[in-house]
Formats: sequence, C-alpha cells, structure tokens
Amino acid sequence: MENTILNKTQQTVRLILVDDHKLFRCGIKSLFENSKNVCVVAEASNGKDGIAKIIAQNPDVVLLDLELGDINGLDLIDKVINQKPNVKFVILTSHINEHVINKAMKMGIYGYILKDINSEFLDMIVKSVSKGAMWIDKKVVQILRELNPNVVPNIQTS
Repeated sequence: MENTILNKTQQTVRLILVDDHKLFRCGIKSLFENSKNVCVVAEASNGKDGIAKIIAQNPDVVLLDLELGDINGLDLIDKVINQKPNVKFVILTSHINEHVINKAMKMGIYGYILKDINSEFLDMIVKSVSKGAMWIDKKVVQILRELNPNVVPNIQTS
C-alpha cells in the first residue's frame, strides 16, 4: 500500500497558484480539483507569500500572475529561481508587453499564457510543463517572432 501511495505521489504534479485576486485563484483551483495527476499544494495572494510557499513546498510548477500587489511576478521568479532551479514557472496574465515577455523568456520561464485561454488547456499545459515542455500563447509567439525574426520559426503547433 505504501508503494502505491509513493508511486501516485511521484506522478502527481505539485502546483502553486500565485495571484492577488482570490476569486481567480479559487476558479483555477477548482479546475484542478478533478484533474488526474495535478494537485494544488498551496496558494498565495501576493509575491512575498508566494516566495515563502515556493521555498517551503518545493512545487513542480508555479502558475503566477505578473501583478501581485506587493511585487511583480518577474521579481518573484528572480528571487526564487536560483534557490529552486527545478521549479518551472508559468506566467498566467492578461498583460502583453514586449519588454516583459523578453525578460521573462531570458529568465527561463516555461510558459507565458494569457488569461483568456480555454480552461480545458490549462490542465494539459501544467502537465506538459512539468515534464519540461514550454508553452507560449500564440499571441505572445507573434510578438516574439517580430522581436526575433531569425530565431522564432514561422510554423507553430497549438
């Protein structure tokens, strides 16, 4: 019995949500309640609390907004990424800003998705990112193509 629990735990993606809007966090958390292999292990309503929970919980994936009230999401990532190099950060935001996108990509994020995404994709994205895949919203890819025309291919799957 103990081995079964251990194997199930090893397969489960441990997720932390960091967003300053409680209703949004509750909605995202409810999406994962019926998910197989994704478990929300903590939530944070601001950057400082997010940093503490990421360090304490050591999640596989952190889904976070850019605007967190006290600090922004990129500052949170910057403060944690060297301490927790195995944590995969996915920005979930409504902001499209060339400077922020470029900075986030250089920091090594695994995802940049917009809040207008179909909720059915979110579970798949978190699972894929936990395995090392990268997920970039198609609107963001277009900006990256414009900024880096010789680097980002013109063909994309979504």
